Amino acid sequence: MNTQEPKLGKILMWNIGIYLVYTFAIIFTSYFSMKTSQAKSLTFILLSFLFMGIHLFFMAITALTFLAKHEKQSAKAYLLSILVILLIGFPLCSSLGIFF
Repeated sequence: MNTQEPKLGKILMWNIGIYLVYTFAIIFTSYFSMKTSQAKSLTFILLSFLFMGIHLFFMAITALTFLAKHEKQSAKAYLLSILVILLIGFPLCSSLGIFF
């Protein structure tokens, strides 16, 4: 079991890191490109949902690929990453969109 835990943690941390990088990029893009507060918050929310959807799509494809290869531990790690990104992402998108 010790060999699977680092793989799970590594996959999870990489996906959270990827999520944080594009979230900060979206924050800077929406803050500096739009003039009104309403446009900033709408841009942030729409771009966040778009990029999070793309990220979740690729993680789901990766999990299905690992399932097809019978690598269940890697598939479980990606499925758990999907759940974590969903649990972090949607509330963060909604709450940060209000503050612009």
